[in-house]
Parts: sequence; structure tokens; C-alpha cells
Amino acid sequence: MHDQIWYSGKESYKYVDKLLSNNERSLRIVSPFISKYYAKRINQIAKKKSIYIITSKATAKNEKELKRLFSSSSVSLSALLYLAVLSSIIAVLGLYTFFTVTILLFGIVLWKYTRGMNTRLHLKVVSSDFIHEKLYISDTIAITGSANLTYSGMHRNIESINITKNLEEVEILKKHFDRLWQTYRE
Repeated sequence: MHDQIWYSGKESYKYVDKLLSNNERSLRIVSPFISKYYAKRINQIAKKKSIYIITSKATAKNEKELKRLFSSSSVSLSALLYLAVLSSIIAVLGLYTFFTVTILLFGIVLWKYTRGMNTRLHLKVVSSDFIHEKLYISDTIAITGSANLTYSGMHRNIESINITKNLEEVEILKKHFDRLWQTYRE
């Protein structure tokens, strides 16, 4: 098995998509541009693994729009429905009206507080500098190169990427990412 693969062409997605959807526990991404398609994909992936993203404000018209791209509800409608049904049963049985109201209020507050949050997805939007670096790092694989996390970057442009499975190099890149993360505090 090769520890290093160098690729140049219009199909960077074959390597990056595989890294994004692998079964590892975490993912670190640095990309100045991230398309809506990949933002939605990352939201789905974040249900199964922790994801840390560093991007530039250039990804969206404003920071609020960018954060909206990466939002998904962490409280499901089925959980809220369960609370409503439980409250209704307690009310029908005539038990503790106060308890029923408390459950409903708790459900509403929980939904309001967590709406748009995904506790496994951590986003840093850098506006002081333009982050041009592209890194995609999982627990055991790292990809560096020129490909943005956009349709053009992954499918249309001729991009150059380096894929490493060398665990020492992956750890070096993780530490580099962590230094970047610390550099750009919110």
C-alpha cells in the first residue's frame, strides 16, 4: 500500500469525497471556498463525526449567511412530537398540569436554543486574513493541494492534490490545523 498519492486532474472529488465519508471519528477542513452542496453534505456527515472547519468570509456574502449554510437542527421534530404527546397524555390523565406545562415549555426552549446548532460541527470564519490553504484531514488520511470544496474545485478545474496515509505526516498536519484553529479565535 502506498503512503503517498499525487493526483492532478478534474476528479479531485474521488479522493476528497472518500475522505469526507469514511468511518473515522473526526474531520478537519481548511478551504477558502465551500459550496452550498458541500455545506449540506458536511451537515449530514457531522451527525456521525466531529468536524472542524476553517474558512474565509469569501465563502458567503456575509458571516451570517455562511453560518446558516452550516446549520442543521440537533433536536429532531420527532423528539419534539414525543414531548407533545407525553404532555398530552399527562394532561388527559389529569395529572399535574404544572408538569405538563413544564414539559412543553422545556421542549420549546430546547428547540429554540438548539435550532440551527450542530454540536459536532465547529466553524471558524476568518475575516482578518484570506485563508487560501486547502486541507482535508481525517484520523488517518490527509489531503493537501489546490482544490476548494466546491463543484468547480472538485469536478471542473484541473487541480493538484497530495493524499497521504503516512500517520506521522497526518499527525503533523493535524497539529498545523490545530495551530491555525488557535490563531483565529472568535
